[in-house]
Amino acid sequence: MLNKTIENRIERINGTMAIEGMPLTSEDRKRIGRLLAGKISYEKGKAEIIAQINLRRAHNGRNL
Repeated sequence: MLNKTIENRIERINGTMAIEGMPLTSEDRKRIGRLLAGKISYEKGKAEIIAQINLRRAHNGRNL
């Protein structure tokens, strides 16, 4: 379980992303929580996001 400070930060991030039409998924929330808690590095988080995007694009038949 994440502490309240991290949960509040994630909610603020989600609010900003939702305004842009891109609300966070549960996977996004978990990843951000791990980043903010220091459980993974920025580089690891970025690599996970890129891998997720590439997987979605491959599934949809689109290349980078």
